[in-house]
Amino acid sequence: MPVVGLGTYALSDRECEASINVLLEAGGRLIDTVHAYGNEAAAGRAVRRSSAPRGDIFVITKIYPSQFSHPEHAI
Repeated sequence: MPVVGLGTYALSDRECEASINVLLEAGGRLIDTVHAYGNEAAAGRAVRRSSAPRGDIFVITKIYPSQFSHPEHAI
């Protein structure tokens, strides 16, 4: 797993997708997002459209304490 990646906090959908496109084209493979950012769909589109092997891409997220009892819903 890469130790350096792209955080998607405060990125609009357009900025998120474009930033992830650049990251993946440049060889980066770690994307950090969370539902609260509201741009997970854009991140997913960028990953799906990329020619990078999906098995090489790491998408990490976080869950809040209020979600601990049902993490599968948060994820």
